[in-house]
Amino acid sequence: MKKENILHQLLNSLQPYPNMRFLLFTDRLESLERVLFKYCEDEGHEIQIYNMSNSEFNIESKNIKIRPFNPAQPRYNLHGRLYDYCFVHKRPEDIDSFLSRVYSAIANAGRIYITMDIDNKNEIYALQTLLEEKNFVSISQIELDEKELYVSAKKMHGWGS
Repeated sequence: MKKENILHQLLNSLQPYPNMRFLLFTDRLESLERVLFKYCEDEGHEIQIYNMSNSEFNIESKNIKIRPFNPAQPRYNLHGRLYDYCFVHKRPEDIDSFLSRVYSAIANAGRIYITMDIDNKNEIYALQTLLEEKNFVSISQIELDEKELYVSAKKMHGWGS
């Protein structure tokens, strides 16, 4: 099954309610991102994209907002907004600091999905351990294809920073 279909199934399995908010950290606009955009557009959900590249993202939608990624920014929740789901398609170099900051942007019981190379078992294990340290629970892996997977975790309700 193609990874776009897996993501589509994942999005359709989310507990549906109106006006959900999504965060996306990426350096590309490819198939996975397009599936996420279409889902948010069709369902009327908001998506905040942090552009982690120097390339320009040309997207026209009232539900999609684009900001440049600044690793020095103290928090990623803009204007006090909390996001229900966070997709990380490009990991910053300082993943420890990133997870601490993004934790405060995710709503209680919200989920984070981080893409990983399926063959890098040590890095996957290290990320899962770090997620636990940062008060994320229910950690699992969702295979997207033979090369890539999501490491998924839920923000522990009422804990952490």
